[in-house]
Amino acid sequence: MISHDAEKMEVPIACRLDRTRKLFRITRNKGKSLANGGFGCLLPDESSPEHIMVDYLFIEEVYFLVERGLLEAFDGDKLLDTQGIFQLLEECGMTLFALLVYAHVRSQNYRVIRHTPYRRRILEEMEPLRHLYKKKKSPETEDKERDQQHIATIISSSSVKEPANNPTSTRQQLELLRQQLREDGAQAPAPVVAHGDRMATIAYELYLPDSQFRRSAPGLPDIYVTATTSLHFDALQTLLQEANGIPLRTAVVSEAGTVVMLGVTDYGVPAISKAGLSKNKCVSTAK
Repeated sequence: MISHDAEKMEVPIACRLDRTRKLFRITRNKGKSLANGGFGCLLPDESSPEHIMVDYLFIEEVYFLVERGLLEAFDGDKLLDTQGIFQLLEECGMTLFALLVYAHVRSQNYRVIRHTPYRRRILEEMEPLRHLYKKKKSPETEDKERDQQHIATIISSSSVKEPANNPTSTRQQLELLRQQLREDGAQAPAPVVAHGDRMATIAYELYLPDSQFRRSAPGLPDIYVTATTSLHFDALQTLLQEANGIPLRTAVVSEAGTVVMLGVTDYGVPAISKAGLSKNKCVSTAK
């Protein structure tokens, strides 16, 4: 007799908590890896003699995917649900508020990456080289993500490294910057949500949906996001200076967990002096 009950389909992606790195290592990946979309990081497998590169996910991405039934996450042999992930937040250095902000912006189809103090410098140095290298390439040799993983493996496992200040070619200089970007992303600290004595900082970098996005060379972000439980004018002014031209959004998180996004600009409020309101000035203007 044929059962009419639909057989439960296996979730194509699974990961397991690596307590040493406080990251989730992808252990099963059928089809295109979600981590290759920029939501995870690459690290060498230290247990492998070849030090092959493997994909890891931060806990906020694991929560987002588990909540939607797109990922199986394990702590040892224990299958985790969202409550189980909540219990691991402190161990992984993550806060609930930062997790909620990530889930909010990620649900809007942005590519969301943790911000670091050095990431922008690396991206700015990479940008002119990336465009120069694109001009030299033919369509047949277009850069592929798997090729970059292989190159990163060779660079990280090589006993002789090219000095960063003396590259022999544009490609080698670009690869060194990509390695720096990969290492910086893997070491990115958990975002800080301004609350109480904690100062506001840039928490996440957002990229608009783009089929040409490459984790190894993403370009400058489209939006910076800071997270806070209350708005402070002085802190926003400082963050606008740090954003330096990149649009800034503030995610305000309520105690109930509601996230509201606000745009922040540096236009300011025009000053109105008493002289500007004098009768003579008004008459002159009227003429």
